[in-house]
Amino acid sequence: MINKKAVSLFLAIAFSCTLAVLPESRTESGFARSTGVTRVESDPVPRFREAEPEKEIARPAKKFPWLLVGGIVVGAAVGAFLIFTVFKKSHDIRGTWELDLDVTGEPRRTLRICFKGSKTQGDYNGDSYGTYSVEGKKVLFGYFTHGTAWNFIGEFSGREAMSGSYDYATVFAPAKTGTWRARKISSDTGAE
Repeated sequence: MINKKAVSLFLAIAFSCTLAVLPESRTESGFARSTGVTRVESDPVPRFREAEPEKEIARPAKKFPWLLVGGIVVGAAVGAFLIFTVFKKSHDIRGTWELDLDVTGEPRRTLRICFKGSKTQGDYNGDSYGTYSVEGKKVLFGYFTHGTAWNFIGEFSGREAMSGSYDYATVFAPAKTGTWRARKISSDTGAE
């Protein structure tokens, strides 16, 4: 896997080096060569006078294409930014997960469910049946069975881990809440 900090540091150093070695045209001597105006050295106050026109037009020597190198470095920096922020891989919930459910005062329950569909929405089955939706790192899924409504809200804490809170209520009892943790045990959805 690409180390994002190392790539960012490399690009920052490369960009700084490019800025440090820009062409001489920004210095005073470069200014004099490009405009024909020189500074009078004898005055304490900088004044400028026009240089004598040269009899023979000298062709400038070929210089290293710093502008091209700078453009490449800036393009690489923008490309790295886009890869690490815009085009990053989205979390894939599809597959079989094992959920540990904790409710105060009750024994821990473990569910095994298989999410099927797209990366952003679909159905799941296993120990329970329902629908899910994913938006970025956020996860929402739930189901209704035997008079009990279950609602799970959470987020990915890694590529193969997620956690959050849930609530459930039966028709005859007040709502209860708890927390859940899940780990992916297989990417296989069983779909043909």
